[in-house]
Amino acid sequence: MLPAGLLAAAGLAGLLHDAGNLAVTQLSADRTDPSVVAVAGAILLTAKWTVNLAGLLWVAATATAVVCVPMPAGLRRVGAFAAMVGLAAVMLPWTTGVAGRRRRWSSSATSCTCRS
Repeated sequence: MLPAGLLAAAGLAGLLHDAGNLAVTQLSADRTDPSVVAVAGAILLTAKWTVNLAGLLWVAATATAVVCVPMPAGLRRVGAFAAMVGLAAVMLPWTTGVAGRRRRWSSSATSCTCRS
């Protein structure tokens, strides 16, 4: 029962992330107003953290299922590996904080210049 509740919570956090992305898309129509830019930045930051929360809840659900649900040893090892990979996928974006790298594509389709 606990893994299912954690997965449901992960789904809700994912929905919050999607709502944040939609709000940023709607707010990006007016990039000249400084207040709109500030609000869009706050919403984008919140959306970033809610997607990380969804990932952590997924990892918790996977780890709980591996421990609580009866299954063969091989499947238990695969589940533990999936939880570790999921945790790494969630933790890596946190190392950049809010100052992640921004890419700006040039006119050439194969090259890009990256700005920090």
